[in-house]
Amino acid sequence: MPFSQFRGEAILFFTTLLAAAGWFFSKYAIADFPPVGFIAIRFLLAAVVFLPFAYRGLCQLSAIQLKMAGLVGFFFAINLIAWVLAITGDAKLGQGAFIISLSLLIAPCVSWLIFRNKPNAAFWLALPVSVLGLYFLVAEIGRASCRERV
Repeated sequence: MPFSQFRGEAILFFTTLLAAAGWFFSKYAIADFPPVGFIAIRFLLAAVVFLPFAYRGLCQLSAIQLKMAGLVGFFFAINLIAWVLAITGDAKLGQGAFIISLSLLIAPCVSWLIFRNKPNAAFWLALPVSVLGLYFLVAEIGRASCRERV
């Protein structure tokens, strides 16, 4: 079987490895930086890297498009803050990774509210499963903290 048949799966696999490496890098970087400083450095570096490529396109946006882009950026910043808090607040990366992966379900909700883009059927199938997983995670964390107090 040729590699091109599984190209999408290979890209997804390597993207997942890069994301996992990012979690470990971020966990150790936050140990040396305050969380707000870490977020500021990430946004500043992203702006420096991408602004030269996006400047011409940004100048062509209308005021409404800029407002919507700012709103999306605001929600992205909230998501990033939740991600950093998930990394800093828990010694177990898996719990924080699960919680922040729920942003994949929050994004369609925000898109539905802001842009009126109705989520597809896969979203409605994943939502109850993820809420159930979050319930079990919170219940386990609650039980663990009760055991520590005793």
